[in-house]
Amino acid sequence: MIDCAKAIVKLKACILPCILLLSGIPANAQFSVVASSADPCVCSGSINYQAASSQTFAYTLFDVDDTPIESAQNQSGSFEITGLCPSVFHIVVEYSDGTIEDQFLDIPAGANSIGDAHRVILCQEAYTDANGFDIPFDLTPELTDFSPGGVWRNPDGLIITDADLFALSASQMESGWYPYTITSGGCEITSGVYIQTNDVGLTTTYVICETYEPFVMLDFMQGSPDTVGQWYDSNLNIVTDGMYYPATMDDALFTYLIADLPGCQPVFRTLYVDEQTQRSAGTSADVLVCQGGFPFNMLNLLEGEPDDGGVWTGPAGMVVPAGSDMFNPSFMPQGAYAYTINSAAPCSTQISALTITFTPTNPSGLSASTQVCATSGGGSI
Repeated sequence: MIDCAKAIVKLKACILPCILLLSGIPANAQFSVVASSADPCVCSGSINYQAASSQTFAYTLFDVDDTPIESAQNQSGSFEITGLCPSVFHIVVEYSDGTIEDQFLDIPAGANSIGDAHRVILCQEAYTDANGFDIPFDLTPELTDFSPGGVWRNPDGLIITDADLFALSASQMESGWYPYTITSGGCEITSGVYIQTNDVGLTTTYVICETYEPFVMLDFMQGSPDTVGQWYDSNLNIVTDGMYYPATMDDALFTYLIADLPGCQPVFRTLYVDEQTQRSAGTSADVLVCQGGFPFNMLNLLEGEPDDGGVWTGPAGMVVPAGSDMFNPSFMPQGAYAYTINSAAPCSTQISALTITFTPTNPSGLSASTQVCATSGGGSI
């Protein structure tokens, strides 16, 4: 498990309020907004950006549903995104050195704004009492400049009543836009607040098979973890991309930490990846056998690299004695012998087959077959 003292050694004491409002555009920001038409049915707004350095950068624009709607790579200088409707947007600019600038903003409909979009950081642990019960979270202080007559919703699109805005359950809130919408002329004008939580999800054990494709660990954390945290392996090394690679990694305990949200205490949860081994049944093969020859080990004649410990089933359902891989041409029938080997879940059961055909003569020279023949001076295979 992560050493909390090490994990937070660079953090200053939490002296900020539990809710930090980041509103408007900072003085040193390079973003500017051009309002859309006063007719909300016309989408003519734009976002402009002027780079602060000569580095190349990439940008992504997200809509009210946090869905990326425009992106570009290897940019320099400036860019403009046009044709935007009166709504809220989140834009992220990442420079080649890893520096990130992002803004939460709205495109007004004409000169009249229904409220300035902004981000609110919500430290969820601050709204739980000593007994684990919720302390009501009042969002209304952040909503004083919004015009009356609209409707508030949560990120799932459910309406939040005016009464509920005074006593929200912080533990149940998720990161995302809480949009405020007013309808005019049959079209919507949207502003709102973006709630940024420090939800790290729930401690989780994820059992996988070594054959799984690489995956994003956050996708398998229980609960609703936010994406702003950082992953660490069992040695407190940063897992930069947050990915688990079954082909090159072994089962281990990983820690997900959110430690840099202003005003919030560092919080973390763990994900234990339990990687199971996929046992192999090898690949099917054919063999010609001299009838009455010496016994041989069927496992040795399968293609590939079959693991031992499986079960053989012969023609008409005949079961080879458990723990035995031997075929005796003197009394066992020819035919297909299926080799079945199980693995711990969620790995799969593997099956291959060895097809044995008797021949009265030495099969030497026949193609596409393995030949097994023994004389009185021969031995078993």
